[in-house]
Amino acid sequence: MSSQNYLKLPNIRLNNVRLSYPSIFQVKVWEEGKDGKYEATFILNKETHKVEIDQINEQIDQYLKEHKVDRNKVKVDNICLKDGDMSDTTEYQNSYTIKGTSTRRFPIVNKDGKTPIASDDNIIYGGCYVSAYIDLWVYSKPNTGIACNLLALQFVNDGESFGAGSFDISGKFDAVESTNAVDDMGF
Repeated sequence: MSSQNYLKLPNIRLNNVRLSYPSIFQVKVWEEGKDGKYEATFILNKETHKVEIDQINEQIDQYLKEHKVDRNKVKVDNICLKDGDMSDTTEYQNSYTIKGTSTRRFPIVNKDGKTPIASDDNIIYGGCYVSAYIDLWVYSKPNTGIACNLLALQFVNDGESFGAGSFDISGKFDAVESTNAVDDMGF
């Protein structure tokens, strides 16, 4: 059956969600010899993002129904929407996460909705707030599951950065005179 015969549901907009583990300016390669993908995980609060969570779950159910697959028989790891309460990550608690990927570079824009953002702008980071467009699709090999395409991303607002952040070097190093380091080390 060609993909043209499959149900095509509308794109989903994720509004003002936290961004986690973004690899959106360069592809991330997980396995040597395989093509990498652009990717990002989005954190959807169970209370404030109920509309988006419901839309995602409805589409998952529709796609699985179309493929005559019982959702209860699909491995939890094979569905892109994850319950953050099942994770050890503190930031994921009371939330759902969804990881979107793309094999192609997608639009990334600033608050105004049109100015492109580049990696060197240092605007987007894990912990900031973004809006994004995604769509879902079914895969069946090696097992059946639902994956998420990342279509576009917009920076919305700063948030507390995940991780340690940059190391502040203020006052950490003294000025040194230019010397031949090899001679100073006794080599």
